[in-house]
Amino acid sequence: MNIGSTSGSAMTMSTQATHMVSDAEQRVTVAAQQVAGSMSQRPIEETGGVTEALVDMQQGKQLMSAAGKLIEAQSAQIGYLLDTQA
Repeated sequence: MNIGSTSGSAMTMSTQATHMVSDAEQRVTVAAQQVAGSMSQRPIEETGGVTEALVDMQQGKQLMSAAGKLIEAQSAQIGYLLDTQA
C-alpha cells in the first residue's frame, strides 16, 4: 500500500485547484473592470469570456473539494492501519 502517492496526489490536486480559482478570479475582475469602465449607451459585448472564467472557478472549487475528500480518506486509512498494528 503506497500512502505517500495518495498524499502527493491530494496536494497536487489542491495546488491545481488553487491556481484555477485564482486565474478565474483574475479574469472575472478584469471583465468587471471593463464593464464598469464602459461609459457608452450601446450594449456591452462579451468581455473576455466571463462565463468560462466562472465555470473554471467552479471546477477549481470542485477539485479542491475532491482533494479534501482524498485527504480525509487517507487520514482514515492511516488511522485504521495504526489501530490494526497496535
